[in-house]
Amino acid sequence: MLFLLYVYTVFLMLSVFALTKQNSFINNSYISRLFLFNLLFISVFVIAITDVGYTDRIVYSNRFIGMQNLSLHDAIEIANWEPLFVVLMKLISMFTSDLIVFYVILHILFLVILFSGLRKIFSDIKIEVLVLFIYLNYSFYYSYTLNGLRQGMAMALIILALGYGIKKKSFKMMLTSITSVFLHYTTLPIALFVALIRFWKSLKIKHLIIAYFVLSILYILNLQQLLLGGLPLGEFEGYLQADAVEEFGGPNKISYLTFNTFWLLFFLFAFKNHRKDKIYIFLLKAYMLFSFYLLIFGFIAFANRIASYSWFIIPLLLGYLLKISNSGILKVVILVVVLVVGMLIGIPKYVIN
Repeated sequence: MLFLLYVYTVFLMLSVFALTKQNSFINNSYISRLFLFNLLFISVFVIAITDVGYTDRIVYSNRFIGMQNLSLHDAIEIANWEPLFVVLMKLISMFTSDLIVFYVILHILFLVILFSGLRKIFSDIKIEVLVLFIYLNYSFYYSYTLNGLRQGMAMALIILALGYGIKKKSFKMMLTSITSVFLHYTTLPIALFVALIRFWKSLKIKHLIIAYFVLSILYILNLQQLLLGGLPLGEFEGYLQADAVEEFGGPNKISYLTFNTFWLLFFLFAFKNHRKDKIYIFLLKAYMLFSFYLLIFGFIAFANRIASYSWFIIPLLLGYLLKISNSGILKVVILVVVLVVGMLIGIPKYVIN
């Protein structure tokens, strides 16, 4: 409880900080760095106190322990996971066999990649801190830092790739996107979407709105399963089995479509006041294209794993709106919603046993 008291003291102070004018006594780069230190500490601490047997963690824990005396080649064959993540696990296992240290090292690497991406996207430490604050109140953040570690690392690389795309560093963008695929194979379509945003200059928001509407109709009517259900999906074909889909709750969950569409409408409403902001447009295109991944393949079991790529973009857009919006009411609403949602399904859920 003391930890939660500390967390929400920091969060409330940060909310006040977010509403103050830049370069004031309490709103400067030094205060931003102080908040950043606290947020990073909170994130790492949650990782360190979470049981090593928590959900999918038990699999990572067993495989990390099991590869202690294996060669890299044997580790890759036995793990049957994406090779880059196995290499990373093996490198860490050469220095420690402690599971807590293993998870903390992985998380620090995740944070370094994530924050490198935020720095390239925003180039403003205050907004970078606010985006991290939103992530820490976001249940999906913990889904991929405590549980789906491979995909979480891949998502961090995708955010870094978006940063390179915004900076127009195409080679680094492509290299980072490709690297993410070798951490989690589901990232492949996302890597292609990132390239599409960067290189298709004539791609307009209105075109994406039309495509979103058409794909939503197909999603609701379950027609995309008829069109794509026969595609070879390799190791993911098990997700197409009827029993797996039904166990997951059925294909094409309307709740996912509703969630994505709600945020799309919210961001489009804000877009009318920021039509010339290139960063906002870039991130909005990313959110819409990443949503297409769900709308196209939402019929498979565990579709939340592909929907999460679009969900991970939401904090980027919200944080950026806190910077560019002239509406004090909008800023207050965003901060209040973030705090309330965070209290309900954020950090308390993971630190209270």
